[in-house]
Amino acid sequence: MFNLEEFKDNAILESIVGRLNKYLSKNKVEKVPKLVEELKALLDEDGVLVPVTYVLSVLAEENFKFISADIIEKVQDFLKAPELKLRLNVVIILGFAMITNSEYINNYLLDFILALKDDNSDIKGNAYYFLQEIVKIKPKILCQYKEYILRALLEEQNESNLYSLLEFLSKCDDFYFNEIFWFRKGLNKISTLYPGKNECIFHNVLMELCKKLYWPFKNLNLEDLSIKKIDELINNQLIIKKFNFTDLSKQVNIQLKEFIEKVKNSRFGKEEIYFYIKNNETNEMYFYEVEKQKLINFFEQDKRISIQAIKNFLSIIESESELKFIVKILLKLKHINGYFSELGYFYPYSYLKNELEKSIKNQGIISLEQFNYLPLGLIKKIINHISNSTNQKLLLAKNNIAFYSLKTIKQEINSKASKDSIVDITPYRELLTEKSFIKLIRNLPKDYLTKYRKGTILLTNLGLMKIISEIENSKILGYLSIPKISEKLGISKILLVDVLDHYIDQRSGIFNKEKNIFYYSKFLNDKIEKINQLSDSKEKENQILQLTKELNIQRDLILAKIDENLKLIGEDIKQQDKIVITEYLEKTGMPEGVFFDFIDDLGIDYLKKGDILIFNENKIKEAEKEIRSILINKSKTQDHILLGDIDITSSLVESLLKEMQNDGEIEGIFYKDDVEKKFYTQKGIEKLILQNSSIFSFHDLFYGKELSEKEIELLRSILEKMLNKRILKGDFDEESLTFSSFEVLFAQDYNSLLREFEKNVKSYNHIFNLEFYKIKKILTKSNETIFPQEIKEIQESIDRINEQYTRWRSGLEAFIRKVNIQLLKKQGYSMKKYKMMISSTDKKEDIKLFEDDPEVQENLKQFTSWIKLFNDLELKYGNILFYQKRLINNPGNNENKKKLESLLEQLELL
Repeated sequence: MFNLEEFKDNAILESIVGRLNKYLSKNKVEKVPKLVEELKALLDEDGVLVPVTYVLSVLAEENFKFISADIIEKVQDFLKAPELKLRLNVVIILGFAMITNSEYINNYLLDFILALKDDNSDIKGNAYYFLQEIVKIKPKILCQYKEYILRALLEEQNESNLYSLLEFLSKCDDFYFNEIFWFRKGLNKISTLYPGKNECIFHNVLMELCKKLYWPFKNLNLEDLSIKKIDELINNQLIIKKFNFTDLSKQVNIQLKEFIEKVKNSRFGKEEIYFYIKNNETNEMYFYEVEKQKLINFFEQDKRISIQAIKNFLSIIESESELKFIVKILLKLKHINGYFSELGYFYPYSYLKNELEKSIKNQGIISLEQFNYLPLGLIKKIINHISNSTNQKLLLAKNNIAFYSLKTIKQEINSKASKDSIVDITPYRELLTEKSFIKLIRNLPKDYLTKYRKGTILLTNLGLMKIISEIENSKILGYLSIPKISEKLGISKILLVDVLDHYIDQRSGIFNKEKNIFYYSKFLNDKIEKINQLSDSKEKENQILQLTKELNIQRDLILAKIDENLKLIGEDIKQQDKIVITEYLEKTGMPEGVFFDFIDDLGIDYLKKGDILIFNENKIKEAEKEIRSILINKSKTQDHILLGDIDITSSLVESLLKEMQNDGEIEGIFYKDDVEKKFYTQKGIEKLILQNSSIFSFHDLFYGKELSEKEIELLRSILEKMLNKRILKGDFDEESLTFSSFEVLFAQDYNSLLREFEKNVKSYNHIFNLEFYKIKKILTKSNETIFPQEIKEIQESIDRINEQYTRWRSGLEAFIRKVNIQLLKKQGYSMKKYKMMISSTDKKEDIKLFEDDPEVQENLKQFTSWIKLFNDLELKYGNILFYQKRLINNPGNNENKKKLESLLEQLELL
């Protein structure tokens, strides 16, 4: 029975095992208990625990009567020992203990269930074996540990073991919510391992479990469906659990508060919604657990939900009255949001919100008649939500018949305001509640409306533009008639007056007696001036009477009012640091000359700068500093300074220039031609001299002006500088103050030589251009392969240029040398004398050379640039070919693309 070789390391144990073999072989079982007692004694020695428990495990399997209660008690302590063999032996001993004596089941059942997840396959396999045997004895014994079995189901891969786990579960009847949840997770895992139908030994038992756990599948034929398909069906099925809590509390002795706390703290507490209902007639309490997200998703559909659809969804609820009660409880507990009508339709909140939003968006209105199946309070709540979440403002109609979009109304107002002078919002006042109308007033659109309004009449930007246009026209006419403008523009007089108060300074004229026509001071002044020109006093008096009657203004009042207005305007000007001239010309009604006389009469100093008069003394000083800076800058950059060209009075400019001349800050000459007085700067004087460079007199430059000694000295100084710099060549006669230039050295033959040189260079440039175009056409091909023949053409073009340009350059240099010799000879120099002269001094005299001619240099520059370009092409066209090939293979490489573009740009190929 036992192999003694395995026990030779321990003489005592070897002796006991030898005797056991002897007694068992001869069937002398009555002597075995004594040897078992000896084995029990060895359980206190650490070194022999594994072989001793092994012998005991074999004896337990052979005849469990050999194993005493004392041994069971001793070995149970080794159930969690670190030694794998020791634990395995103990599992076998305790396993046979449970299936032999059911009294041991309660003691070790949980340990065996936990062993189903053991890492060691032997221990796990023995646990499955003994649990299967126990279930044969007590079929429902494992149901109290359903959650542990379900967790094992999640990790198990072995087909046989999966079958055992499902068999264990199939014996159970009641499953809690969390256990159903665990099962669904286990089914998800199984479906990935065994997706086909009837491909595993546990297919049938799995189908039966699904029917037991999921009410809708109870009477369905699932046998022909694959595990994958069943998994899909169950994943779409709501987990809902209902049980009689009154019975449960009696069975397990648990209170409602304690049970709720347990559910709340469970792993799936956040995955479920739970509530309870008490039946007042039977005094029984029912507890419900529902899968949270599926419930929320169902009741957040974008459509109306019928009671039948709800009944199908909450499958275990059979009574319609119970169903309605549950929906109301879910609403009350705020697990779902919406409205449940008496007719049995549920309107999800999100659906209602979408419908109201569509109505606002498409129609700009929410008609309460359209939503009369909903409570007004709920509609207002949703409207507030829409308003807050979308930043839309809604306005309530009178009698609570509708809500209007403020945005839509503002668009209507803007539409009217873009076409009309005024907008009348009286219809909105009649349409909306007082509170909503006030909200509209506070949120009126600003795009097309002005700040002017009277009551419910609003002035538009268009209307304001028309009024301003009429005001400008009235200034031309000399008067403004409020009734005529009101009638013409269709704008009420009281609204018109508000605008006129802002845009017309009443000091610039007088109203008639009725205050409906405003006459400008300029208009009145002109009328009075014409009357005053009459010599006949009687006729003058008649004209005055006729004027006062015509204007409906008393005679004395006209004169007094004009004087009063002028005094007020004068006092106003005295208080200002600066004024806009054109504005005050309008206010006073004076021409510009008369206005400046009026300013002079006020006795205040001023500085005119453009359309601005500056009165502040400090600002005038600051302006003078700025003007000095401007004048200095102009003297350096301009030929002359116009005295009236700096937005200040010419007298001030002249005095400042003279002061700056005396201080040595500026030099020049004042000269008045037929048009205006100017100050000629040094630059301007040089320009005058150059314009008359053949022959001129100082007096001719400023014809008609008596030049002072200081001015003649300035002219002489400027002329000397120009002679020294070789800007001019000639003689100056001190007596007559006249300059005469040398005759031109070079005549028509020089120009013919220049044209010949230019012709040669152009012919070479033309050849360069033709060869370059050939190369460019090849190298700038887009996304196309450049073939070897084309590369050969490029190199041939470059070779042709290399062969020619050296000869061309030698010919051009020889031509220049030849012409230089001719020109030097005409100027009285030989080439040898010229070279000796330039070698003996730092600079040569002003001798004309062909090579110094700007046109010659420009032609040579063009020729040289072509040579450089072809040299660069010869060096770098290979790089272009390289990057083009890379881009054809990888068009998305931006780095290569940039490098290619840079090369093409450098070689002027772009």
